[in-house]
Amino acid sequence: MAAQSFTVAGVPTGIHKTLSGTTADTVAITTGGVNCRAQIINSSTTAIYARFDSTTAVAAADGTIKIPPGAIYEWFIGSGVASMSVVGNGDAYSVQAQPYGSW
Repeated sequence: MAAQSFTVAGVPTGIHKTLSGTTADTVAITTGGVNCRAQIINSSTTAIYARFDSTTAVAAADGTIKIPPGAIYEWFIGSGVASMSVVGNGDAYSVQAQPYGSW
């Protein structure tokens, strides 16, 4: 499992990664004390799966969100640190966050 992280310091920011086989990545997002809109973007040709409850994602398992190829899934992050997990099979993905009021 690869651990990724980034901090939203008043401006939109994100990461762009490729999964290592079927091993899940975790992504920690520090919001810098502001509420944010976050997105995970599936840049691959197969579905990826994500969890947002600090549990490791397992492909096609209950509790995961399926993100089809080319799709974007958005969610709200309050101030503090949010953790998510993403899994697929060597798939490319991006996670980005924008503080409210920055667009």
